[in-house]
Amino acid sequence: MLALLLYAVGVAQNYKEIKEPDLTIGLGESYTWITKFAAGAEVTFDTLDDNDDDVLELNENGNKCVLKGVHLGTTTAVAMSGNTLYHMKVTVVAKSSVKPGSGEEEVGVPFTGKYEYNPPKDHYYIHTGSIIYAKIGSEQIEKCLDKKGDIEYWMYYNLASRECKQYLEKDGFDHEKVDNEQLEPDEWKARENLALLDTFADSEFWNSLKTDPASSLSEFYVGNETVCGVKCWVFDTDGYGGITMKYWVDPSNGCCLKYEGRGNGGAVKSTMQVKTYNLNYHVWTFDVYDSTIKR
Repeated sequence: MLALLLYAVGVAQNYKEIKEPDLTIGLGESYTWITKFAAGAEVTFDTLDDNDDDVLELNENGNKCVLKGVHLGTTTAVAMSGNTLYHMKVTVVAKSSVKPGSGEEEVGVPFTGKYEYNPPKDHYYIHTGSIIYAKIGSEQIEKCLDKKGDIEYWMYYNLASRECKQYLEKDGFDHEKVDNEQLEPDEWKARENLALLDTFADSEFWNSLKTDPASSLSEFYVGNETVCGVKCWVFDTDGYGGITMKYWVDPSNGCCLKYEGRGNGGAVKSTMQVKTYNLNYHVWTFDVYDSTIKR
């Protein structure tokens, strides 16, 4: 149909082509394009390239059209009436300015459509609420706390000497060993992987998404919200694949600083939020080091 439109314009007398200013809208957002054609005029709206039809969803009504961004990308929207053709370049981007649930402006790093998990390797102190992870240089400590804040267990690793110390609250004894022969390099490397902070680790949502080529993570990006001082990407599965989860993600490394799952009735079923997130940790604090090593 578009080819016929352009042909008709080409042969019409006094042909006019008018370029409108470029437009950028967020994924899932809408923009009402009101043309300068008189009210009641017969106006036909379309996109310039059939291959880009999936970028925008068009809802025509007289001399106006609601343009809705349905996929990331760029296309040209056109409007034709008589011998006049209006056109404008439209780019659909991931939303980056709306704070979920409040409508307040909160500028952050826009989601680019790509997720990578690159957890911090050194100088971090991360308290997830039940576990404290801390590392300075070759020394790494992991402490698990009960609901009262008391220690359930702690583990100390020296990645240079391969020294390993463990304390289990259940028996009240330290378990210490130097085991150069049995502990493989891969086991030590695993100490650097903060698996619990991987946003989509063992996630049913992530697995479902990868098996559906029609969907992309960008479709579930809903904006930015601050957690632990970080303006996070927020993803809302919105019931996709029967899963209702929200994830708050550090754009710099893919770490999950908060997640929330809800049941069919909307009640929260599972939740986690990092309490302390320090990626510039260079001096051991007493709650981590002295209370463990000098126990």
